[in-house]
Amino acid sequence: MFEATDDDNRADDSAERVIPQLTTLPAAGHHAMDPSPVVTSRRISPEVSWNSPEALSRASPGRARTSCSLLGDVSGYWESSDDRCDEVRAVFYFALPQSKQRPAHMVGLPQIARSRCNVAIVDSTSRFRGTAPHEPDWAGGWRLRRLARWPFPGDAPRTAHYLKVMAPMLFPRARVVLAGDAKCQGLFGGFPCALMRPAPLVHLDVAKNRWFRSRSVEGEFVSTWKHMRARRMGATTFDEITAQLDAYDLEGYDLDALYRLPDTFCMAWNAQTDAARQLACQLGEEVAMRSMREQLAFDHARPHSINISWWAMRVINQHGSADCVLNASAVPPSLTMALPATSLPFITAASSHQQPVSSLPPAELARVARLDATATPTAPRSVRRSVRHAVCVTGLTRSFPENGASISRRMARFLSSTAPNGDVHIAKFGVRPRNDSWVSVVEYLGPFNRLVEQTPCLAPDTPLPSFFTCQRGRSVHRLDSCTGSFVQMQCDLARCDAMVGQYESEEADPVDYVTWMRLDVVWEMDLTPSLPLPQVRGVSANVVWLPLMNSQQAGLCDKFAFGTRRAMHSYLNRLDLIHLNYSAIPRNRQGQAATWSCTTIGTKQICIPKPFVDVAAQCPKRAGCMVSMSSERFLSFALYRANLTVVRTKWAFCKFGDTPHSWKSCTARLRAGTECRSLNCPSWMAGGCSCQNTTCSAKDWYCIQG
Repeated sequence: MFEATDDDNRADDSAERVIPQLTTLPAAGHHAMDPSPVVTSRRISPEVSWNSPEALSRASPGRARTSCSLLGDVSGYWESSDDRCDEVRAVFYFALPQSKQRPAHMVGLPQIARSRCNVAIVDSTSRFRGTAPHEPDWAGGWRLRRLARWPFPGDAPRTAHYLKVMAPMLFPRARVVLAGDAKCQGLFGGFPCALMRPAPLVHLDVAKNRWFRSRSVEGEFVSTWKHMRARRMGATTFDEITAQLDAYDLEGYDLDALYRLPDTFCMAWNAQTDAARQLACQLGEEVAMRSMREQLAFDHARPHSINISWWAMRVINQHGSADCVLNASAVPPSLTMALPATSLPFITAASSHQQPVSSLPPAELARVARLDATATPTAPRSVRRSVRHAVCVTGLTRSFPENGASISRRMARFLSSTAPNGDVHIAKFGVRPRNDSWVSVVEYLGPFNRLVEQTPCLAPDTPLPSFFTCQRGRSVHRLDSCTGSFVQMQCDLARCDAMVGQYESEEADPVDYVTWMRLDVVWEMDLTPSLPLPQVRGVSANVVWLPLMNSQQAGLCDKFAFGTRRAMHSYLNRLDLIHLNYSAIPRNRQGQAATWSCTTIGTKQICIPKPFVDVAAQCPKRAGCMVSMSSERFLSFALYRANLTVVRTKWAFCKFGDTPHSWKSCTARLRAGTECRSLNCPSWMAGGCSCQNTTCSAKDWYCIQG
């Protein structure tokens, strides 16, 4: 049975990782249940407290201030003329002095109508377009404020990023602060101040990231890592990104959530609100102490009380001229009429970080409706509850009586490891084949919350999918019993998902994670150390964890799966896809209907869907060219189509048994009890892991240390 004993509640090995030079940040963000460890790798300039007498004397009486500290020369950030500005537009640009390696060039700032409330905080040596000899302190419509002393001496990018996110604190009397970098401009080259002005109940206007709907926070870390590698950044950059990711992972932050990534090139602050100033302070702290790329820390720094209005990038790009009128409404009536309804921003409520249902695409709306029709809302993050698991079991018993105890024990450890204190609630569901009693399955894994007998889900005259192929030895089979078994497997998976949904409705409490397992997969290692998870990531995340091995034929391993509830809903419901016209679906030049961009971090390979050029129209056949898929390639296509993030993990297993399709070598080794110092498990082929009496080396394709 899946019962976790005290001996089985093993701590995650990620807690044993050592992070040097630990310090503690103030717990301003809503994620900081405890002070979070962060890495400091540089010397910080002396702090000047924002609560100093000279700073407080400039603050408007009666208005609350959030305790915060500014780094660097505070006196250079502010001028007395700023107090007369109700709305401030600010841009930030910093670069190292010119040299032979960096010749001087003219920097262009966004176009804007001239105003004393347009402030460009820049370095003391760069040259800007629109600067006249008789007015060296103006560049076009911007009043230049040159800083000789930076908060991070010699680090121009970090200085610019830090000051940009701290903009509400730089202008203490301004009601609205629209801050951006030199790229904050529309297609017409103008600063988009007429478009982005926070409404009274909104604390911040910000642009949505290009991958706002499909990329998780962890995916943004991966993308940033790859981008920095393409730019040939130094080792410190990657150390900071890795340390930040590790710190978030250790504290249980939700790395898999979607709809949280901004593009911070333009940020419009309702600057006199506590929520806006709290976000600015916490985000500034993270930019100073961790990676300087604020989009990585934005959601982590968000307080509970903040309301954010998310603007589509295309809307900002369509606007931006040299006109900028002070004290105008949030969006002028004429502009509102010109915008299509789908272009208006949506607002993230203060009490939730999930995207409003009304802004989801139709396909996602239908899926959310099926998942959440009768379930109660997910518990708030501050409320602790058991992590709720659903385990789906399908397939023939085969050799399970021989290994049932081992499989049950490892699964119990695996599931209990997903909660810091091992507090998990497990519900089990099974689809039993008609010709199998499942006596040993019920003995080792039971009792089941739902156990049903396998039934066909398609009409008898339904044609088998002609795209599917399976290989038996050196022979490729199509449209035979192998294809029939494949279709029945899809029926079983969909049946199991339906049982989980019915269980959620009856219990009025959603499931957090779903695991699907076969009975002939014997694990050669504990799954717990390879899977550091936060407490409850929620049903909004779309992440599936799969074994890295047995991913042959450009596919994904289909022997085991674990994922968030919403992601596994897509995983288990692939039946409708078998009826598609596989002569017309997009495919690349290699004939694949799915491509992934994967990055390896530690023991995980994180894969996100990657666009490709469709060459289906180039098929010389009038009826089109059929795409052939094995079960692994079909799984890859289904998850790609569902726009999921796939985490492929080094989990070693053996397809145990005496059937013609079992893996003979690892079966014999496990029965003999052979001990191995390491296992070498090629991910591109079946057959199981090979036993090695040496430690893992660089030449091993996929090796697990024993």
